[in-house]
Amino acid sequence: KGAERIAYFIVKSEKSLGKNLIQALKEVDEKLDICPDTGMVLLKGEESPLSSDSRNSEILCVVENMEDVIKIENTNSFDGLYHVLGGSISPLDGIGPSDLNINNLIQKITNSNVKEIIFALCASIEGETTSYYIYKQIKMRKI
Repeated sequence: KGAERIAYFIVKSEKSLGKNLIQALKEVDEKLDICPDTGMVLLKGEESPLSSDSRNSEILCVVENMEDVIKIENTNSFDGLYHVLGGSISPLDGIGPSDLNINNLIQKITNSNVKEIIFALCASIEGETTSYYIYKQIKMRKI
């Protein structure tokens, strides 16, 4: 319904609005990228501010999507690093571990000094399954 309202708004607006919107969407593809380290959106060629030296690299917060990072950051109560999975394991939807950013997470944990992991995933069967799967992958490490 929201997309339908937006479409009606664009049709009723000045013709330049539609052209400007198309141009803006093209620029998104040209100027933005996904950080391979955090999974967050950033300007191409720049480093993510969420992976900077000013953050506590011993604590890693694992989330499902970028919106979760933004919500946590808006609380101003977490200064650690993030890892965006890109969803959660959901066999009924055909989403398995290989469809998510889990291998990168395991590498990050292996190659860094992470001492604590916070699973900030959805309180659902899929979120619990994902947390448990990751736990099983890293339980031998002293985290």
